[in-house]
Amino acid sequence: MNCKKCGKEMSIQEKFCSECGTVVGNSESVDELRKPLKMFSTITFLVVIVLFFMPFVNFSCNGKNFVSLTGIQLVTGTTLESGYGQQSVPGSALAFFALLCPIIGLLGGYFKGFGEFKAKGIRKVLALVSVAGLVLIFVLKSQLEEEAIKQGKGMFTVDFPTVVWFIVFYIAAISVNAMLAAKE
Repeated sequence: MNCKKCGKEMSIQEKFCSECGTVVGNSESVDELRKPLKMFSTITFLVVIVLFFMPFVNFSCNGKNFVSLTGIQLVTGTTLESGYGQQSVPGSALAFFALLCPIIGLLGGYFKGFGEFKAKGIRKVLALVSVAGLVLIFVLKSQLEEEAIKQGKGMFTVDFPTVVWFIVFYIAAISVNAMLAAKE
């Protein structure tokens, strides 16, 4: 028996060509073997998008929480009501791009590629998009901490209840897409 792709002679028991890696015989196709990883990649990007709807940052003074902002509020901006009147919180470009990264990742997972830029290239781009999203989350967190210190003159404390989950899922997305890129 010969490999259908490269023509190398093979035994009937072999499931993969040792020369080019093509699946042969009755074994599952490579796409079938990669489906769970691709699904996991899609799920990680979906979870990151959902996390933007959860409280991203909590501001407190003397241990009492006085405002929580979701990632979406950081993207779009919002107006806060307090005993001192209304305070406008403008949208953040960093938050916008941090949200754009998982959206690109989610859509990119369904893109098949074209010409020389096939699935392997797409998976590399998705891994890079995940790295960019992770970096943006860290920069946004740092920026919010600095702003709270500056505005509150050291009286405010800031905590980030979902940031650890952003990190976990972005690292998962980076890992999965890097593995898929290496295997395609």
